[in-house]
Amino acid sequence: MSFNHFKQRDHIHPGPLYPGDLYGAAPALPFKGTVPANDLVAFLGDSITGSGIENYLESIRDSARGMGFWVPTLTRQAFRTHQNLNFGVAGDPTASIAARVDYVLQSGAGTCVVLAGTNDIGMSLDAAKDNLATIFKRLTDANILTIAVPILPRSIDAEIGRKWRHALNRWLHQQAGVFPNFRVIDADPAFGDPLAPDGRPAPYCTYDGVHPMSLGSYYISRPVAQYLSTLRPARPLQTDCIHDVFEAGLNETGCLNQNPLMIGNGGQVFEGFAQGSEVANKWHIARSEGGGDVSKLEMSASKIIYPRTGLPAQRLAWKGDVIGGWQTHLGLTDYDIAYQHHLQPGDEIEFIVDLDAHGPLDGVACLAAILTAHDDGHDRSVMAGSSSVGDMLKGVGYSGVLRTPALALGPNFRAGSTVRCDIWVYFHNAPGHGLDACIDIISASVRKVVA
Repeated sequence: MSFNHFKQRDHIHPGPLYPGDLYGAAPALPFKGTVPANDLVAFLGDSITGSGIENYLESIRDSARGMGFWVPTLTRQAFRTHQNLNFGVAGDPTASIAARVDYVLQSGAGTCVVLAGTNDIGMSLDAAKDNLATIFKRLTDANILTIAVPILPRSIDAEIGRKWRHALNRWLHQQAGVFPNFRVIDADPAFGDPLAPDGRPAPYCTYDGVHPMSLGSYYISRPVAQYLSTLRPARPLQTDCIHDVFEAGLNETGCLNQNPLMIGNGGQVFEGFAQGSEVANKWHIARSEGGGDVSKLEMSASKIIYPRTGLPAQRLAWKGDVIGGWQTHLGLTDYDIAYQHHLQPGDEIEFIVDLDAHGPLDGVACLAAILTAHDDGHDRSVMAGSSSVGDMLKGVGYSGVLRTPALALGPNFRAGSTVRCDIWVYFHNAPGHGLDACIDIISASVRKVVA
């Protein structure tokens, strides 16, 4: 695995948090130190950190089961990351994690989130403290803002293990005044089950009592994102004008798709969609049962004026009952990527989606932004989110900006090759009753990555 520096590219200008934001804007918190040197975030830890990466031969995914997806999404990309900035290794105790701090120091990240210690439970408490202190000192001595997340609730611990975890977490909080550029931020209390005497994770937060699913990762990441959002100045939205298009030498990071702002209602509704025909120009909407049953689910597409921007937005809504399958989803797609004469093999492109997901998203496994290049029958894709339909975002909604990893165009890409971008709502692969939710898509832009 290489640990290359993340390319600096600031053509994304996320909007500020605003009153009534679905995940809440935290008040300014006291901070001993300086604002981080840049907006890059690294993650250091064990499998709980590394679980956010799901890469396959032809698909690269920033999974919603990881902080690497949720922290940038919930800060509306005011803070960014990259898979090469995820230094989570499965099974690592604190000693091994401490031995890998140099990777973070060399990465160029201005912030590092440390979640470590779960693999030390039952071993020497003093040794774990020493290892964590070494990690914190080396990071903060390098002027890296260091955020420590205490060990999370687990369902596999006996009483002695829970006492060990609580003892380390108490010590961790005591370090807040020891190191500069250092904060301790607990996971959202909703991650733990308040009715369980052993303090185990809440339902749908983990798949095995330890490792987070999408909902659990959301609860881990939300307080971190709230805090980080107080540290950087608000910036305007990344797409605020229909003239924001790619122009070589003038606006090389402009939009490659023709309708990122969801203007008009001349889009296409594919067969099988239940209601509504107001779909933005150049976009197509469809549903897929994918092994499930959506016959009792009313779904509609409509155009609204979004309050925060005063501009048109695309609303997708669903209500009723669903039985999800292996890939039961509601999708919005743009096949008509323009300016392809500016693209050639080796170029990198990315897909950025600004949306509000109005909760509760019961019955929804995850939301995903997907970018796919088709050339000579060969497909390669990148995803922000996940297709893990065993997950469920029960009881929550959020506002954020999804951003895919960069997609490098293959050697066969040429004039006539196609690029497709999708926004998918995956449904949980179990019966869901009384669902009632919607998402508003404020903008969805495909952009060329320019170093």
